[in-house]
Amino acid sequence: MYNAKYIVPGLVLFLLVFSAPFLLSGGGTRIVQDLAPPLDKSGCVEDRLFMASSHMRLLSFWRDQALREGKREYVSGSGKVFAISLRGTCFSCHADPANFCDKCHLVNGARPYCGDCHQGFGEGRG
Repeated sequence: MYNAKYIVPGLVLFLLVFSAPFLLSGGGTRIVQDLAPPLDKSGCVEDRLFMASSHMRLLSFWRDQALREGKREYVSGSGKVFAISLRGTCFSCHADPANFCDKCHLVNGARPYCGDCHQGFGEGRG
């Protein structure tokens, strides 16, 4: 290696620049603690940790079940039955999206695409 004094520092610099976004992001989903509590205190569709990390997967599953399978009920992990309805189930408890949905989405840099199909909830909210 004739140019080791240039290659090794160059590789180290490249690796630092390449990995900077991963190192600086802190990684993972951030759970916002000061969310507006739901109106209905009986509990959510699933537990809080699941909803914080996987609610979009659940909503996609609901969409597929309702539109493609014709199923309109969801049985949660606890055995409770819920209507598959964004407005009727989710927003019946979380009635103020500005103090609930938007806070988490802003902190996590998420831009939901619900508003692409669901009108009346503002940009990106459906």
